[in-house]
Amino acid sequence: VRDQLRRMTFLDSVHQMMSTVVGRERQMKTARAVANLLLHRVCGDSVGADYAFADYDLEKEMINRYVVISRRLSTSVCDGLLGALSFFYPITHYLIPVIKAAILESMALLESSYDRLVQPPGEKILHKIDTWMRMGLKAGLLPACLCHIGELLSLCSSYEAFLIIHEIYNHFKLQPDLHADAEEMFARAVRGEACRQQETMRTPALYELMIAILQRDMAQRGRFFEEISLLMPSADALMETEANGSSSAAATVQDIAEPLH
Repeated sequence: VRDQLRRMTFLDSVHQMMSTVVGRERQMKTARAVANLLLHRVCGDSVGADYAFADYDLEKEMINRYVVISRRLSTSVCDGLLGALSFFYPITHYLIPVIKAAILESMALLESSYDRLVQPPGEKILHKIDTWMRMGLKAGLLPACLCHIGELLSLCSSYEAFLIIHEIYNHFKLQPDLHADAEEMFARAVRGEACRQQETMRTPALYELMIAILQRDMAQRGRFFEEISLLMPSADALMETEANGSSSAAATVQDIAEPLH
């Protein structure tokens, strides 16, 4: 009980410190300092590399490291700091490495699931996914169009869920320099300028994949057709992706979803 009171007092003090700092610039710099402290605590010395999203086949060779990061985040202090920082947009974009670790751990768990082509994800995996997805949506790290994905995952096989999470991972991978984006958004926020929040996906890959998955079980999944229409990227998002010289790293729906048939 004493330890819990200490944690609650500490977290409340941190939140009060960030909330009561006078001046927009000082407040944002204080919140950024807390975010960087948290990142170095959970990610160690390689925080910079954790802003880069490499191919999953390469990243999973270091999956043990990402599992450790994810477990550190599950402690009450780290979880409380994440919650406090989620109120300070766009400081939350410095927490991209946290989302990356959580996504990769979820993908590895889904990929190694028993009878993954048939069995749905277990409750523990779904809880992990729900935790980072809620945090990502609240903090503006994930596009708002993903708000209904979590409910659908419980109706999917582990393999289908893996494909969905893989496309969410690719959404970040298509962004050329996430750390530079965080710095730019921070500078804009300090100047009092509006920071544009990503509302849609960058390519239609997830939308096309979801159509294929929903069509496999219309009785159970058909009601989600209206919701997934939100996954179609806006014209601005497509133009931005093309301007960055990026293209979806995912295979076509026919290739990547071949085991579904």
